[in-house]
Amino acid sequence: MIGHLGLYFETSFAVEPELVAATIALAFDSNEVVNDYQINIGQLSITDGSAAKPEAPTGFKVTGAIANTQELFVEWDLEDYGTVKQYNLYAVDKNGNDMYLGGSYDSAYYIKVNSCRCRWNRK
Repeated sequence: MIGHLGLYFETSFAVEPELVAATIALAFDSNEVVNDYQINIGQLSITDGSAAKPEAPTGFKVTGAIANTQELFVEWDLEDYGTVKQYNLYAVDKNGNDMYLGGSYDSAYYIKVNSCRCRWNRK
């Protein structure tokens, strides 16, 4: 049963020569009690951004496009899980900024496009 649920996480880590603190807070609230619910949070991480960007997967192609709704369906060759844990899709906006669209260990992805260029990486 949920009426109010909060999750709070705080951590500190050293980045020479300073100490950096990060706080992540999630709150779920409802005006009425909800008996059946599911909360999917996914991956939260703090990185220094220094991870190498791998090459795009082989066989990457657009397999479907719906022009009037700006939807795309893309596919690629799926590598063994021992080599690739997740494929990440990013959009690049008109100003050149990266925007994370999502990630999955799969060989296909659905995209709702909002005037962006898309690129892949894998980790």
